[in-house]
Amino acid sequence: MTVVLVLLALATLNALAVALFRRGFFLERFPGAHRPSVFAAYIACGLLIIVGLAGVYFWKQWGVVLLCLLTGIVFILDLLAHAPMFHIIAGPAALAIVLLAIQPVRTRFRTRQ
Repeated sequence: MTVVLVLLALATLNALAVALFRRGFFLERFPGAHRPSVFAAYIACGLLIIVGLAGVYFWKQWGVVLLCLLTGIVFILDLLAHAPMFHIIAGPAALAIVLLAIQPVRTRFRTRQ
């Protein structure tokens, strides 16, 4: 499970770096992200995904819930930003991979502490 979380964190950090430091490249692929609110939401979601992945790594149930919520939000953002089909599908696929990875150990997740 750790490998999955690290790979997803690296992919998210890479996406944040592209959005922040190669904004023109990002906006070519996500034309609807020219609106400041959509672009800011993408950045906020990327940062919160890292937080959610850290929560899952530390066996916190809120991490799983956060990732589920963010997947829905990013899906809506992808539709608003006219994202490439690969990105629209990649978000739910990544969530499915996380949920499958934690399935055998789901009872270890803590709701408090």
